[in-house]
Amino acid sequence: MDAFLASIQDYGYWFLIFGALIEGESILLLAGAAAYMGYFSLPMVMTVSFIGAIIHDQLLYSIGKVGGTALLHRSKMFEKKSHRAFALLKKYDHWLIMGFRFVYGIRTITPVVIGASDISFKRYTFLTIISAAIWAIIVSSVGYFLADIIQSLIADFEGYKFYIIGTPILLIGLGIGIFYLIKHQRSKRKTPAHPKSSNTL
Repeated sequence: MDAFLASIQDYGYWFLIFGALIEGESILLLAGAAAYMGYFSLPMVMTVSFIGAIIHDQLLYSIGKVGGTALLHRSKMFEKKSHRAFALLKKYDHWLIMGFRFVYGIRTITPVVIGASDISFKRYTFLTIISAAIWAIIVSSVGYFLADIIQSLIADFEGYKFYIIGTPILLIGLGIGIFYLIKHQRSKRKTPAHPKSSNTL
């Protein structure tokens, strides 16, 4: 948080618009919290993040329109995600255009896929403007109203770091131990008992 506030003092809203292009929700949540602390104006946070989201959407759509098909087949990861995005686009159409930014894993590739499809620029722009406005208002407001909680979590992380890191490790170790114990017990049950030898006179 300190590094974020230092960046605000150096670059102001330019840092926020760049962060909205790159990081998305994490930067916008912190910007909402910074607005609560008086570093930003909340309406300006909403406006600037909205502009950043629109630039992001239009840039990726243009990439998809110009050479999206070739780009999507260059990488197996892109190709796999694009297949999912195309399937969702065919099924849900304008609902996907409005909601892709809220779906982790396909929100970057989806505008490229839409650009490579037959969706018109006018329709895409209209729907993404509505979506970007909803996104900017909701996420920045969450950061603003939960600023106290965000600050306390960041401040207390050092104190609880041992428990945050240690608890999952302990649970994983316990799970592995139980797994091998059950496996050992089952193997003992399956092992046939050796018959006792009898001496006949």
